[in-house]
Amino acid sequence: MKKAFWLLPVLFALPALAVIPRFWEVRTYDQFRQGELERLSVTSDGEIVLAPRVDLIFETDEPLILSAVVDSSGNIFLGTGHEGRVYRVSPDGDGAVLADLPELDVFALALDGDDNLFAATSPDGKVYRIGDDGAAVPFFEPEVTYIWSMLFDDEGRLLVGTGNDGVIYRVDPDGAVDVFYDSDETHIITLALDGNGDLIAGGDPRGYLYRISDDGDPFVL
Repeated sequence: MKKAFWLLPVLFALPALAVIPRFWEVRTYDQFRQGELERLSVTSDGEIVLAPRVDLIFETDEPLILSAVVDSSGNIFLGTGHEGRVYRVSPDGDGAVLADLPELDVFALALDGDDNLFAATSPDGKVYRIGDDGAAVPFFEPEVTYIWSMLFDDEGRLLVGTGNDGVIYRVDPDGAVDVFYDSDETHIITLALDGNGDLIAGGDPRGYLYRISDDGDPFVL
């Protein structure tokens, strides 16, 4: 009888120790995207990894931020649309409108070696030099619809990627202009320099990636 009483607690405890497995299957991307990620990112291969930390620095109240550059002091400059404004945000997050330009969109910003700011506008493609007080002085007017990209090369010349003709202009510090490369693309969307100082240019709609030497000789990568 004592043995029977000793077995009763064990029999009552067995159901509590039982584990019923549950399976949740996700078969489509639409099903997967219904989930909410917290501090995680999904790679293009479907791998879940820890996400980088994101902190809100500044809100512009604009519908679009189209371009951004950072000067040597840590100030962030933002080109926005569709009011054509340029904002300056200090390293501690204090920001305000620096310049209100006549055109709708500021697709490109660039800083020269002395941290002078240049802003490119569309759809009336112009490049402005913007002073610390926000005064905007026209610097280059190529008579194009769009200016998508800008950067300064190692010699301080401004390279300007445009549309609708897919031309890259090169502007010397004194304002002298030449056509650096006339591509087969409609738009030159992005520009960068490689380690040798050659220009890397990305076009649209063909999606060609060009490497262009200093003398304007192109090679499709």
